Amino acid sequence: MIQSSPIDGLAVTLRPRFQRQFAAAALAESQRKLGHAERISHVAQWDRDLETNVLKWSDELYRILGLEPQERIFHFREFVELIHPDDRAHVRKGVDEAIQNHRRIVLDYRVIRPDGQLRFIHGEGEVIRDDAGKPHRSVGFLQDVTEQHLSKSALENADRSLEMKNIAMEEVLGNIKAERDKIGQRINKNVGEIILPLLQSLRQGATRQQQRSIDQIDNGLKEIISPFIDKVAHAVQSLTPTELRFCSFIKRGLSVKQIADIEHLSPETISAHRRNIRRKLHIANQKINLTSYLRNVFRDSPTPTP
Repeated sequence: MIQSSPIDGLAVTLRPRFQRQFAAAALAESQRKLGHAERISHVAQWDRDLETNVLKWSDELYRILGLEPQERIFHFREFVELIHPDDRAHVRKGVDEAIQNHRRIVLDYRVIRPDGQLRFIHGEGEVIRDDAGKPHRSVGFLQDVTEQHLSKSALENADRSLEMKNIAMEEVLGNIKAERDKIGQRINKNVGEIILPLLQSLRQGATRQQQRSIDQIDNGLKEIISPFIDKVAHAVQSLTPTELRFCSFIKRGLSVKQIADIEHLSPETISAHRRNIRRKLHIANQKINLTSYLRNVFRDSPTPTP
């Protein structure tokens, strides 16, 4: 019969202890890695006892809520108090329906940290039932999706802003075309109603030499009208949407200071825009009142209100 040595007995005694220590170390390392992963992804675990309503959270969930990790044990009603008042009924209803109807919990809501900071949360969970089918626990995770929400909102706002700018630009281009048509119609009307009848009356009793002069005037008018229309239309088209808006203010007689107050700009900036408008309208070095000029050029156009 082979007898065991004291060393063998010691090994048998120490083996379970080493196994427990190894398992504890492995568990601690696993929890450390899990906590690190949670901090990176802003995903946290929770466990709710449906009998006592006591919640167990991972450290990251405390951080998401703006609390110190393991600060204290929370009850479900205390957690609900951290939810934005407008979202509390939505969360309670979603949780209650999931428990009653054997459904998965999927909720999006907002929480307010103790410092007043608002965070957007996405949460999912499962209801665990006992052998009798009675719900006794619910477990799941929460994720802080504030950054994603803000990025999405910024993108949506940018899309809306671009859409509004496109609409505004279409309106500006439409107004420019309408102004060009009105200018042409106004000039043609003046020529047709004033100058041509005058020329016609001059033809009566005119000598041959005078008839030739009248013909030259008639032809000259036709040559002048088209370039003039193109020149004015080109000047209007060169104005930016901002300058066109300033033109409407100037046409209404608003002062530099009044326009600056409306646009939240400095008077110097408005004066610079006025100079640029005069340059584009080819009256920069002329003693022409800009308000009167704009009222004449845009005589029939509606004036927008600020």
